[in-house]
Amino acid sequence: MSSKFEVEFIEIDAKTIVTIHIKDKASNPVIIKNPEKNNNEEFYIRRNASAVALTMYEMLSYTKDNWE
Repeated sequence: MSSKFEVEFIEIDAKTIVTIHIKDKASNPVIIKNPEKNNNEEFYIRRNASAVALTMYEMLSYTKDNWE
């Protein structure tokens, strides 16, 4: 699959749970273009059990703390 992550499917109480194990963080920030929002560029982080879109100011601060 990918050298950056592993995907595992686990059965619990007759439900399939997917776990994604990230092996290594990206060497640079990754910005996506969201086709549902007119291809606006967005930056997400994982916070608790959710993906959270950051504002431009939050993204600048986050990338400074994590990549510089």
